[in-house]
Amino acid sequence: MAKIFQIIFTLLAALCIAAAIPVGAYIGWTWCIALLLAGAAFAVAMFLVKGGNPFRKAKANKNPEDGGEEKDG
Repeated sequence: MAKIFQIIFTLLAALCIAAAIPVGAYIGWTWCIALLLAGAAFAVAMFLVKGGNPFRKAKANKNPEDGGEEKDG
């Protein structure tokens, strides 16, 4: 179920970002900003559904038994 929400939020974010400039040019730049914010909100929702922090760096696996590489010295 989480994978479905992740796909839906990704599509909504992409559609909002893609529509921002044409809508802003024809209707008004306030709508452009609103669509950009909506796209950012859907992107954040996608990362929250994914269950991880997208801004956290992955830890390197340094244990050779788990598939990591040994460091010399």
